Amino acid sequence: MSTEPNFNEFLKMGGKAPKGKTKGRGNKRRKPKRKFKFNRTFNTRSRMPRLRIMYGQQQDLAFGNNRKSKGVLNTFTTPVSESKMIRSYFQYTNDTITLCQPIPTNCYSANLAIVPLHPLFYSGRLSTLSATFLNFQIRRAVLHYVPLIGSTSTGMIAMTSVQHCNPITSTTTDQFGQVTLIDAEINPVWMCSKHYVKDLDTGLKTLVPINRKDIPNSIYVVGSGLAGTLVASGTFFLELSVKLSRPAPNNEYLGPGISTITISANGIKSTVAQTYSVIGVVLTSTCINIDVGEMVICPPLPVIGTDYLANLNHNTQSTDYTAPADQGAVSLLFMALN
Repeated sequence: MSTEPNFNEFLKMGGKAPKGKTKGRGNKRRKPKRKFKFNRTFNTRSRMPRLRIMYGQQQDLAFGNNRKSKGVLNTFTTPVSESKMIRSYFQYTNDTITLCQPIPTNCYSANLAIVPLHPLFYSGRLSTLSATFLNFQIRRAVLHYVPLIGSTSTGMIAMTSVQHCNPITSTTTDQFGQVTLIDAEINPVWMCSKHYVKDLDTGLKTLVPINRKDIPNSIYVVGSGLAGTLVASGTFFLELSVKLSRPAPNNEYLGPGISTITISANGIKSTVAQTYSVIGVVLTSTCINIDVGEMVICPPLPVIGTDYLANLNHNTQSTDYTAPADQGAVSLLFMALN
């Protein structure tokens, strides 16, 4: 017979199931859920005091700006970034050159350095191998700064990059301000740093530049408040990845160099014998219409110090040596072409 209570017996039991029985499925009684009180904690550990770290700031113990709060110890200061080791290397695999090498001293001028991302502006294996091809493609570029001075030295370094020889002012007192208006890395002169080129033009370019777009990017480095020159403050290493294509039948490249071209009412003259046309980037300029970083195409000037009735081409614009705004001296980082 069934041992289940009938309806009347169920009412007498107050709606409760008999012992050994459950309201739901199965014969085992369900364990009641444990209720936690909000004011109780289980398995807690003693809390350790927290450390407050302020990056790139100084603490003044004399004036008590490191006040202790409950559960907080003294303030510990750390630098914004830490120094790292720089390793130079050179690899050539599957028509791609990957290297890290110091930029030549020709790229420096007082408190300014210009690093054009074009393989023919650099001597050594990079330019020697690149000169045997017709096209190139920059895939990655990072500029590293390694200081040569101690932490007691004063001054700052700012680094930024632009595309297609976009110039900055030739006024040295305004160059640091113009560079910091762009996406720039700024650090003390005694600290290692690096600038990763984010707006890199990775398109295919002709090795012999025809116009300013054939120089994908340029990196500007400007020092402010330095005790000496930029070249005496630190060394810059360029980490570059270049893909080469279309081997050239002959080599039309002669070598990089630096010269000063003077424009006057008598014409233009150079401090270096230029038996061939040269293509370069402006390092310094006293001409009103020519700014730092512009691409210059100069005709042959075979005799040093001799005026020639010719004009320069800077960023697709031609000069007029008879116009006062185009007259002055231009320091040029160039590569000679045959």
